[in-house]
Amino acid sequence: MNNQSTSMSNWAPSKRQREPESSVEGNRIAVSIGGSEVGKNGHKVGIEAVAKVNFAQVMKHVKGSIDVIEKARDNDDHYIEMGVDMYHGKAQFVSPKAIMIDGKEIGFKKCIIATGSRPLIPSISGIEDTSYLTNESIFELNTLPEKLTIIGGGPIAVELGQAFAMLGSKVTLLVREDRLLHREELSAANALQAEFEAMGITIVFGVELKSTAGKTGNITVTYACNDAQSELKSTHLLLAAGRLPNTDLNLDAAGVGLTERGAVMVNDQLQSSQKNIFAVGDCNGGMQFTHVAAEQATIAVQNALFFGRSKNGSQMPVWATFTTPEIAHLGAYEGELQKKGVSFKTHIFAYDDIDRAVAEGEHGFIQVFTAKNDQILGATIVGENAGELTAQLALAVKNKIGFKRLGATLQAYPTYGMGLKEMASRVGLEELSSGIIGKIIRRII
Repeated sequence: MNNQSTSMSNWAPSKRQREPESSVEGNRIAVSIGGSEVGKNGHKVGIEAVAKVNFAQVMKHVKGSIDVIEKARDNDDHYIEMGVDMYHGKAQFVSPKAIMIDGKEIGFKKCIIATGSRPLIPSISGIEDTSYLTNESIFELNTLPEKLTIIGGGPIAVELGQAFAMLGSKVTLLVREDRLLHREELSAANALQAEFEAMGITIVFGVELKSTAGKTGNITVTYACNDAQSELKSTHLLLAAGRLPNTDLNLDAAGVGLTERGAVMVNDQLQSSQKNIFAVGDCNGGMQFTHVAAEQATIAVQNALFFGRSKNGSQMPVWATFTTPEIAHLGAYEGELQKKGVSFKTHIFAYDDIDRAVAEGEHGFIQVFTAKNDQILGATIVGENAGELTAQLALAVKNKIGFKRLGATLQAYPTYGMGLKEMASRVGLEELSSGIIGKIIRRII
């Protein structure tokens, strides 16, 4: 049963015209003027600016950020200082208790496979001879793509598609499904689609890919849609149609079973079919998020080395898609709850009721599903700082704090966090006023 307690205003994407490819309007890229930053909504408060994009410098910044992270944690020296022996090379299992790395056999009592995943290359006629990019190679570009075709409509496709559109590329998404982000709530997907269309990003749904041809600068993608065949010309092609687990490890020699998609089969303690071999992250076919892999690594280490019995999935999953609007999700979706026959209430709160959002010209909504006992079952947030807001909800879930109790939490004003406080307070007030106490109060007054 789904009882909806409040209403949600329509998503209102910002309206703008596309600038020439050499410049991008300041309402989508922060511009420094006189030492201060003009935000992406500067045009709404009377500040007009056109940003000149130095694409090579943008890519340098991206690579520099990655380097800083790698130097801090993701490097040999960091792990060697912790007492970890490092080996580089192609690893192949030779038995359930040994691997071979470039001719050197290394024995083990316990093993954790954390090999990640790689981009899925669709089976399309001509793809082998066509120049294409993936999320792993696109950041090596030094020149901004004039026209970028993206195959896919998932998180990687929409994040990179919007980013390059903001930088000035003419972007087209070819999507097999009939919507973006097919796992997310339809309301969230529609909000993102509206923003994409307002930005001038072209989206073609229901696509059946036929063939690709050409090299960088002159690429053709042929596809069918609505019983008609079309050709799309572009300078660059990005493949973002999914990922495959990296499990080319001669796992048969170790007796480790794989799923139909080639992922390592694991139990709820992340053990493979060989109980001394564990698998974490993308390679086990679960949710493909860095924070999920990190959490699973902690569980696997505890179980492998400290005789633990920690279970994967004991915490409610949470993730974010970093687009404009940002989309974040926690726990169950509405359709999942309905399919399971769970009784729940739906609470929706518009960003129009958050003072900080009003001041910054931001639109969006918060949608929370609660059980009869007020425990949070799931949530979707669309808008600025959506991912940050889910942290409060995740903490509440972890500590079994009911949603209405968030209304009693002191929050700094004006912040987006005040939106959750106000939303929870309204839910509590509505339930109070509709109950026995509310009837008594109405009789008294």
